[in-house]
Amino acid sequence: MLEHTPLALTIAGFDTCAGAGLQADLLTFHNHGYHPLTAATSLVVETPLQVRHCEALSAELLYQQIELLLATYPVAAIKIGLLASPAQVLVVREILDGSNIPIVLDPVGISTTGTSLQEHGTTAAIRKHLAPLVTLLTPNLPEARLLLDDEDGSEPGPIALRLADVTGTPVLLTGGHSGGDGEICDFLAADGQLTSFCGARIDTSASLHGTGCVLSSAIAAFLGKGETFTTAIEGARRYLREAMSHHHHFSPSLPLLALNHGLAGRHDQ
Repeated sequence: MLEHTPLALTIAGFDTCAGAGLQADLLTFHNHGYHPLTAATSLVVETPLQVRHCEALSAELLYQQIELLLATYPVAAIKIGLLASPAQVLVVREILDGSNIPIVLDPVGISTTGTSLQEHGTTAAIRKHLAPLVTLLTPNLPEARLLLDDEDGSEPGPIALRLADVTGTPVLLTGGHSGGDGEICDFLAADGQLTSFCGARIDTSASLHGTGCVLSSAIAAFLGKGETFTTAIEGARRYLREAMSHHHHFSPSLPLLALNHGLAGRHDQ
């Protein structure tokens, strides 16, 4: 008898250029052996070069999506990305409070191009109501500082430890904003201890859209299969590095890049 295919749920924004959000999570979960389920929080009309419009779905419609999926399917892992309003945060908490499913929360609030994607008060609602009940937080440095109202320029390691202490939740402070020359580091703060994961920085001709989404959904995929934080983070970092190293390039004149989720050997060279 065949074993059933595991299921993962992503709660995130719909990205029209498919580099981040629901689409990036869907591809990542698929490549880790899951059938992905999706609950949309907002429609983000964007390319890697600009955000033209962002429209949030109602909290009630978000509730209906998540409630139906969790009532129907035996979900093994959950990734939460963009939440666009405090009301959305509260309904997600209402549904997921008490769940024993591994949940990874990537507190996305600002696009790669610098556009705000959330209503005022959403970050505070995430810090107070949602962060304490998830399995792992995966902010980058600017997102972590927003969650802490931190503007003093603290180093990444201490910030990760402070955020873990404030929320009571393990934190992986993701890189791109830390490390020495040619190096990038992520910092895991858990149980009062700090662990670093470092590797060579991958240089590209332009910034790559959706790296945080992919890393967090890959970690959720590994946690859903019973892996530890360390092995999940290491596996997710390998997957992201492969997708970055063989990224797509769509235009000879514009910096239009995308992560490549194809299997090894089928990437663009």
